[in-house]
Amino acid sequence: MDGITEFAKLLKERENKLYSGPAIGVVQSVSPLKVILGDRIVLTGTRLIAAAQVFAAYAEPLSQCDEVILIPSGDGQKYYLIDKAVRI
Repeated sequence: MDGITEFAKLLKERENKLYSGPAIGVVQSVSPLKVILGDRIVLTGTRLIAAAQVFAAYAEPLSQCDEVILIPSGDGQKYYLIDKAVRI
């Protein structure tokens, strides 16, 4: 296989990769915590790891329909809820 064909195959493999950067989710319920990501992903329990500051006494508590900032784990099976999102 020549270099150009090899390079083209590498580029083709990179297509259609899932986005794995920060995302915005919406709180569906606070207790138990349930966050909706996109149209079909529901995050609860073992798939959602929340930062302690989200529940700290000094912070404004989460409410249903609040937007939150999520970061996926390397394998995309868990999400880290790092804070409440505020649009400015």
